Amino acid sequence: MKRFSIFLICLILFCTLEVVQAGSEVVLTIKGAENQLQKSFTEGDIRALPAKTFTTFDPWEKKQRTYTGCTINNLLDSLGLTQPVKRIHVIARDKYNAKISENELKEYTYILSYEMDGKDYSQWGNSDKGPLAIMIKMEDVSDEDKVRVKNQMVLWVKEIILH
Repeated sequence: MKRFSIFLICLILFCTLEVVQAGSEVVLTIKGAENQLQKSFTEGDIRALPAKTFTTFDPWEKKQRTYTGCTINNLLDSLGLTQPVKRIHVIARDKYNAKISENELKEYTYILSYEMDGKDYSQWGNSDKGPLAIMIKMEDVSDEDKVRVKNQMVLWVKEIILH
């Protein structure tokens, strides 16, 4: 009985440690601007920013999806920059990347998504799209911009460089 109790206590401590480490893992780094700013974010940091949820047609999966995350503008505001950002360069873990201009950030709704259809990306198996992805409300995008803007949807986001 004593061995079982010790085993159970060790198991609980191990599981608690795993949860704490998972919440404190850096999932996004932002670099650039103002003296080579570098800021790291955990998923908890990003979830602490005001959330936005929208449903949109996913042009890659060809179906409606609901995404939740913080807007890119709120993320940039959280940095406390004194100079405007003219463009962001988003880089994924698989090296895919996209550039989004200041005007596009003002015109369209871009979010740094951490949930799809009400479930955290980690619940989708093989980390489908996450833990973070740039998503855009496609219904707000003009027809002539749809092809270009859909290519700004970046899955597995790991880094944003400010220009």
